[in-house]
Amino acid sequence: MPETEDADEQQRRLAVFAATYGLSKQEITVLEMLAQQRSTEAIAKILGVTDNTIYTYVRRIRQKTGTSNRDELIAFFASQIPASPAAEDTDAPSPRPNSP
Repeated sequence: MPETEDADEQQRRLAVFAATYGLSKQEITVLEMLAQQRSTEAIAKILGVTDNTIYTYVRRIRQKTGTSNRDELIAFFASQIPASPAAEDTDAPSPRPNSP
């Protein structure tokens, strides 16, 4: 089953990414939703938290990954974690080199 193998590989890469940058499960969840082009407001509603909580998560994720803004963060994440079959955006810009 190639789809299962792809999903397993994606989960493995997510775990490595989270461990490498010290991201919590909630931060990874927020990052995945950002990569799906969801708005702050939509993510907050889905997770049952305030917009400010999401802004805080994003700020912390950016600090941990050494990215300067949301677009750079999403591009960096996309370069490390292949898009899931549900996500069709393959034109993500290349991230700047990151020095952790």
